[in-house]
Amino acid sequence: MTIATARATFSVLEPGKDIVYLSKHDVLNLGIDRTEILDITKNALIEHGNHRYETPAKIGAHPYPEVFYHAMPAFVPGMNAVGCKWIECYPNNTEKFGLPQTTGLMIINDVETGVPLAIMDSTWVTAMRTPAVTVLSAAALHPGG
Repeated sequence: MTIATARATFSVLEPGKDIVYLSKHDVLNLGIDRTEILDITKNALIEHGNHRYETPAKIGAHPYPEVFYHAMPAFVPGMNAVGCKWIECYPNNTEKFGLPQTTGLMIINDVETGVPLAIMDSTWVTAMRTPAVTVLSAAALHPGG
């Protein structure tokens, strides 16, 4: 699935009747480039800086001392975005099971009705957002550098 296909799919969703599921493979194949990642991240940071957001404190569960599960809801009115990331970290997964250390899901809801629109793997989104914040911060602290 490409980003154009995903956008076309979302534009015809009927809230309350349709939910899109995007696997890790689907998310990786959306074709979102670095410029788009930085633009989306920058817009979210601007909304945050202007106090136009709602991100409650993470809530979590810790079944083992080295493991966590976190629920991270967010609402950004200016981006018409609301949803929740459910993510966990099992540091020994790679060594013990050949699985990723961190995996998770995102649920995206329709702001107007509240119904879920998409359930998607959040691994790539998390992996892209974290360095995007670093790149944008470095650019702001050292413009032209």
